[in-house]
Amino acid sequence: FVEPGGTEEIARSISWGLMQVMGQVAREHGFTGKFLSALCNPSLGLDIGCAALASKLAAAHQSGQGTALGEIARALALWNGGSNPNYAAEVLARLPHYQ
Repeated sequence: FVEPGGTEEIARSISWGLMQVMGQVAREHGFTGKFLSALCNPSLGLDIGCAALASKLAAAHQSGQGTALGEIARALALWNGGSNPNYAAEVLARLPHYQ
């Protein structure tokens, strides 16, 4: 949570784009664009979302709480709501670029 104090602070508390990445999380994962609304660009939003997801998976793996890839794929399919049957594969294919 980011205490509202201005436009940037408010934008950091909002989820953006296809993967609904919060603005603060996007900043923490390297998004330097002037406007967080740029995360609504599908390619950019997926890049930042995958960077955040890859860091969570790495942290889970290091702590010994890793999740099987099949479970992650099923969770991604549920996240997508089934509207794109290739969504999980597309996201998982991007992950090696962020590790």
